[in-house]
Amino acid sequence: MEYFLNTARQLSEYRAVAAAGGTGMPVMVTGLSHIHKAHFLAALSMEEGYRLPLIVICDTEGEGARLCADINTMTGEETAFAYPAKDMILGDVDAVSREYEHRRIGILSRMVSGRAKIVCATPEAASQITIPRRILNKRTLSVKAGDSISLPEMTAALVEAGYSRCDQIEGVSQFSVRGAILDVYPVNFGMPVRIELWGDDVDSVSVFSLEDQRRIDTIKQVDIAPALETLFLDTEQIAGKLKELLPKVRGKKAAEVKQRIQNDLANAEAGAGCANTDRYLPICYDEEETLF
Repeated sequence: MEYFLNTARQLSEYRAVAAAGGTGMPVMVTGLSHIHKAHFLAALSMEEGYRLPLIVICDTEGEGARLCADINTMTGEETAFAYPAKDMILGDVDAVSREYEHRRIGILSRMVSGRAKIVCATPEAASQITIPRRILNKRTLSVKAGDSISLPEMTAALVEAGYSRCDQIEGVSQFSVRGAILDVYPVNFGMPVRIELWGDDVDSVSVFSLEDQRRIDTIKQVDIAPALETLFLDTEQIAGKLKELLPKVRGKKAAEVKQRIQNDLANAEAGAGCANTDRYLPICYDEEETLF
């Protein structure tokens, strides 16, 4: 893969971009075809000392996905990731797809750990509010063989991180407990993970197949990122935030909005939480953070 880097370095324009990008300042490059954009970006990701991760603004999500695919082909590894925009569900619905939300969290997790060198996003996706880095770090659970953990505390932490408990996991953001075995499918991991305990000690961590539930291979460690971008600490925090919000509602539809908030408040005070927290993302955290 050094070939692509050495070829790019022969161009004075590339060397200027590499020098400017090392300062962390935004850079705009014009006059490149799609494949040459990918070449420049792949080379920049291999430059020693270049400030990473590199955020690339694309016109469309399709363009970003193609760019990531070409970059990864040139680098020979998963270097670039397409960060999607999230469909904000503001109304009352019975079921919500979290696919894009899980992809966003997975990429944010990779950025924090240094495993994402390039992130391609549309202006919409890059400017959307998301889970703050501080909360992402706090709610990420790291488990490796030899650790000592409390299974009840671990399951409680998974619920607080937005995971759903079930008898047998069938998809992402679910977990199950069978005796001393904890199965979980992290949103930032490509396969479900099985954590086997001996008492309070982690005996092994492995990946397994959803189809037949059989273990495939052992791994050294798993980092389990939270499953939701909107994470209230508990139902008391939700209730408190909603009570603060009620007197601030204004406008033609104030009565309708207040009724919706009061319904969510009643559910929260009853211990049922809030079925759809997307509409409360702006008041969930003390800080507002985006991909930037």
